Formats: sequence, structure tokens, C-alpha cells
Amino acid sequence: MVYWNAAPACRVGLTVSRKVGNAVARNRIKRLVREYFRQTVQHWPQQREYVVIAKPMAGSQSNQALQSELERLFQFSQKGKANRGGISSPSDLPAGNL
Repeated sequence: MVYWNAAPACRVGLTVSRKVGNAVARNRIKRLVREYFRQTVQHWPQQREYVVIAKPMAGSQSNQALQSELERLFQFSQKGKANRGGISSPSDLPAGNL
């Protein structure tokens, strides 16, 4: 989900439920998303909030697969399909693990 905010910088929020796996698997996904965001934040549009919700199958994916999924979601958000109300329409969202 992408939300518009009044802050000068963009932010990311994470949701990784127990359905994804044990604490080790959930923390690995959170670390990966935070690190990806930290390394690429200068390329993200300002005044947006991103919410990443990990799907259950994300826990069994490799780090490389999760990184490529994050890149795909980033490219999707750059196309401007997220509306200013906050939530992209479900038909616009790409299928994936995150």
C-alpha cells in the first residue's frame, strides 16, 4: 500500500504475521526489507508512506527472491498506479510474495 503524507521524507512500515514462519523467519524478512529500503531510499519518491505486508510463502523464499520481489514492487510504485486515497485497487496490484 502506498499513502501520501505531509512529511518531507518517505517512510516504510512492515507487517509480518506468524503465518509467515517462526520468529527467525519473520525477523529475516524484516531485516531484508529494512536494508533494501535503507540502501534505496534516495531513489524513492518523497512524501509517501509504504506498507509492506509479507504473505505466508515469503518465509520460504530465498533472500535473492525477496530482493527481486522488493525491486518489482518498487518499480510498480514508480508507475504511479497508487491512488492518492491510499490503497491501490486490488486489480492493479502485482501478484507476489510481499
